[in-house]
Amino acid sequence: MKDIIKKALESSLSYNEYRTLLDNLFELGKTTGLNHSEAYLHYAELNIQRMNKWDKYFKIKEEQAAEIARITENQTWLVISEGWCGDAAHALPVMNALATINSHINFRVVLRDENTALIDLYLTNGGRSIPKLIILDQDLNDVATWGPRPEEATKMFTAAKQAGTSKEELNKDLQLWYARNRGVDIANELIETALQTA
Repeated sequence: MKDIIKKALESSLSYNEYRTLLDNLFELGKTTGLNHSEAYLHYAELNIQRMNKWDKYFKIKEEQAAEIARITENQTWLVISEGWCGDAAHALPVMNALATINSHINFRVVLRDENTALIDLYLTNGGRSIPKLIILDQDLNDVATWGPRPEEATKMFTAAKQAGTSKEELNKDLQLWYARNRGVDIANELIETALQTA
């Protein structure tokens, strides 16, 4: 397991490198992964816009900053993502904002489809759901995980799916939930998860 994590870290990107990669690929009519269909390019474009918005407008609350400051030992936040993933577009800017205010957190991003051995260690209900955050201690032991979405959003998504809601409507409702929540649940859950290990 640790060898797989080490290998993934070797090919990992900073948040800014990840954002630049998404922009550059989109200019070439591509996104990350193997699927460059019109639908996936549409998702990629939406997600770039969403991340631009969150990077600009997401603000960490004072009490959240105080909590994240309680982490005093080095951690690596290794998140598995892809540019076409809607949940990742909301979560990664929040992760980056939290990591930026604590020098003990090293935030790194890897692509799921280039790291199948890694994602297969962290399946969600048997699936390769992303984003998936793996929190590593300074010896690269995985001490906690989070993802692919906040608990409340997961409940809403699951209930809607069981009710037979169409995929299009389900995605619309999920995006509306993220917009209304403004990253609060993501930040709170990430802080709680990270502090379990501190």
